[in-house]
Amino acid sequence: MNTLHLYCVVSDGKAPDPHLLGFDGGRVATIRHGAMAALVSRAPVRAYRSMRREEVFRYLAAHQAVVEKVMEDHTVVPVKFGTTARDEAEVRRILERGYSQLKATLEAIEGEIELDLVAQWKDLNSMFRQIGEEAEIQRQKAAIAVRPVQETTEERIRIGRMVKARLDQMRGERAAEIVEALNPLVRDICPHALLDDRMILNTAFLVDRAKEKEFSETLERLNGPYTDSVDFRCVGPLPPYSFATVEIKTFKFETIDRARCLLGLQEDAGLAEIRDAYRRLVQQCHPDHVSRQAGKAVGDAAGPFEAVTEAYRLLGEYRRVGSSFRARDVREAVAVRLLQRSPEPSGA
Repeated sequence: MNTLHLYCVVSDGKAPDPHLLGFDGGRVATIRHGAMAALVSRAPVRAYRSMRREEVFRYLAAHQAVVEKVMEDHTVVPVKFGTTARDEAEVRRILERGYSQLKATLEAIEGEIELDLVAQWKDLNSMFRQIGEEAEIQRQKAAIAVRPVQETTEERIRIGRMVKARLDQMRGERAAEIVEALNPLVRDICPHALLDDRMILNTAFLVDRAKEKEFSETLERLNGPYTDSVDFRCVGPLPPYSFATVEIKTFKFETIDRARCLLGLQEDAGLAEIRDAYRRLVQQCHPDHVSRQAGKAVGDAAGPFEAVTEAYRLLGEYRRVGSSFRARDVREAVAVRLLQRSPEPSGA
């Protein structure tokens, strides 16, 4: 069975390269709605969660390659990897449901690119040695040096925490200096998680394409004072993955119908009725209530409670976009969410 794999959304103007290939060598096609278009290609249904990581990375790389190729000539809003549609009609419904958000986002990021910057200590052990030579650390070490090791466990733990706190302070200072130097050139900043103690900065910058060269030159100047202690790695230009990515969800009738029946709802039930049914049922099957009534361990009632809670979450999510719980309405419903950070002017 084949589906349409979605790559990105663009303003409908110059057509993408007609020779652009997507998954499995399939031709990338354009499906238009109003003043925008989605880029898609036909691909088999795949269960990415059950695949080996290497396989998933291969498809993810193919997905990103298409988006990044399109970005060369278009402003793009990437679609979350793994998003599919049953047919062209469903793709058009996606564009219709998310039209105002997508249009506003495309206008807001017109001409913008993402640059991902990682800065990390060249030699973490050297940094620890440097901190260990500071006066206060030296004083603390000297105070316990004359005592038996087994008597100084708490003091050594405290010194280790002091060293870690000082490393965190130095990391924060370096990161702030780097961001301050680049800030005049960027439209928005999205920090990502630091993966280990060696990492100082892991941040995405939204930059006007015309300022990419100036961004690189500023980074080169920064490299001078830090050349002995800090490594810089900048990846890009990229589509604005960190600032505007479309998340699209469709619904399976069988799943929605089971949840509706569990809460005892009619096919035309609205959000208020879903909420009332949930409140009624959750009181009856809450683990604390059931364990008191039946003398069971709390964990014994967790199953029904969790099932009701999940049904409530799913039905609420669906009913915000679906008109009823009838099969046709469920199958045509589409939830479009923009995972977006609103760009702010530099220095705001």
